[in-house]
Amino acid sequence: MSSQYLKRLALGALLGAFGLQAATTIPAEFAYPLSAASAANRGFSVVMKQATTAAGGLPNSNARTEAQLAGTLINSKTGLPHTNTIDFAAAAFNADGTFTETTTINYEQAGSTGQNFPGIPGLEGGTDNIAMEVVSWLELQAGTYSMIVNSDDGFRVTVGKEARDKATALVLGEYDGGRGASDSIFDFTVTQAGVYSFRLIYEEGGGGANCSWFTAPVGNPDGRVLVNADGGVKAYSKITAATPAYLSLLAPANGDTGVSPGVVVTAVIKNGSAGSVASSSVKLTYDGAVAHGGSGVRRRLDAEEAGVFFHFRRHRQHHPADAHLVGDL
Repeated sequence: MSSQYLKRLALGALLGAFGLQAATTIPAEFAYPLSAASAANRGFSVVMKQATTAAGGLPNSNARTEAQLAGTLINSKTGLPHTNTIDFAAAAFNADGTFTETTTINYEQAGSTGQNFPGIPGLEGGTDNIAMEVVSWLELQAGTYSMIVNSDDGFRVTVGKEARDKATALVLGEYDGGRGASDSIFDFTVTQAGVYSFRLIYEEGGGGANCSWFTAPVGNPDGRVLVNADGGVKAYSKITAATPAYLSLLAPANGDTGVSPGVVVTAVIKNGSAGSVASSSVKLTYDGAVAHGGSGVRRRLDAEEAGVFFHFRRHRQHHPADAHLVGDL
């Protein structure tokens, strides 16, 4: 692992937060060769999660979305992580629980767009408390693009060498909260033609639910075309090039504030197709110094995650106004 995974944790102090990034330039090193994309793999890989409404409605926030997708969102009635109430028999889900969407992302809970959210209504018959992750590699030429997400409720779009990486992915646009169906428009520039790893996460609390993903000519949102539609940006659910391991979970997240002084840092590194991560190769640093087992580091290989899982607890508690740098080597 390298220093690219350095993460800044704020303990009671604001060190920065994700937000809209107009006209972000995507680093050329994020590009995979155009030859890595195959027409046989057009589409998106979709993960669907739904929580019971018996414990009430879930908050409209992207932090909740990430926790629900990671399986760490706690059911207030049971004290345990929410179970997933998606109806996997209602759509052609894959054995690993993903759904391969071969057309576009233009979902609405009642199918008014012609596309239902996969597995919704869920096993309880409801359409609320949804979280969704869409992963795809988009074929982009050099130039500036406008991207549009029309959603009810919140969303976030990231890009990276691996867009699911909590350390290195860039946020291109987001809406963090509840709203009726509305557009968010954000621009980005590509300097190197290639295919790029993108991730869209979406959440719905209660009421209406829709998520549609477009690109458009800059300054002309009326010229929008759904991603992967005819005449639009091509999307691929997988590519043939080797992809790196990535940090799929980091809690507390980058920029979190009001974190408990006795916080336990939890992280999961998932393997990419380029190879597996050896547990012994991961070293956690705390303010630049390697945190040894005596400082509370615990790691294990996790077959289910197909990567490395580790905890870190600093025995000396922090003052709430402290800020510290946690990373790995």
